[in-house]
Amino acid sequence: MTGLSFHIGRVAQGLTFLHHYGHALGGMVVDIHHETGFVPQLLDIGGGWARERDPESRSLAMHTTSVESCAKAACEEILKQLGSAGIPVPALWVEPGRFIVGNASVLLSTVGTIKNDQGQTWVNIDASTNDLPRIDTSGSAHHVLAASGMQRPADKVVDVVGPLCIDSMMGRDINMPDMKPGEPVVILDAGMYSESASTQFNSIPRPATVLVNGSTADIIKEREQVSDIFRQHRIPERFL
Repeated sequence: MTGLSFHIGRVAQGLTFLHHYGHALGGMVVDIHHETGFVPQLLDIGGGWARERDPESRSLAMHTTSVESCAKAACEEILKQLGSAGIPVPALWVEPGRFIVGNASVLLSTVGTIKNDQGQTWVNIDASTNDLPRIDTSGSAHHVLAASGMQRPADKVVDVVGPLCIDSMMGRDINMPDMKPGEPVVILDAGMYSESASTQFNSIPRPATVLVNGSTADIIKEREQVSDIFRQHRIPERFL
């Protein structure tokens, strides 16, 4: 064993939390060293680094704390603890996958029915919380935008919903321009666990995944069909 691995979790809690985290983590390394004599050659402090737009913060507000200041706050305390015990500074590993992928992906959908009733407007789209399940399970908050209407006044307050038998609330009380059926809607920051956690609830096929690089776009996961959902189903002969 040459290293120690920890996970920082979601660090949107702020710099105070990170100071405490670094202090506790460094102290743990010191305690292990005192008990066993072990000197780590590397220290993996994990992932979960906050981004300026972070759906898991459950808020659409932008974070004012940069990832650089987060890393500095954690590392300063770790180094302080190691230095006080005379432990050589190990190599530092981090896991930036969430930070890189989270904002790099978007979910594109299309407007279907628009309903107005009792002063409330619902914009129904063909994406759902099947595609972004953490909206339902963790209260994640995503920015929802009219992809082709960015220059139009966003003067309508609407709920954007998906085609499920539950609320499937993609965006609640958000400002949107006048929308028409067939217009594209984009939901930002759909990376991280959205694809791996997606479901076929209500027997709804999942969308394709497209890799975009400049003017190049490649389909890297085919769109599901209804037949894909039921392909593995079998009806016992006694029911036929």
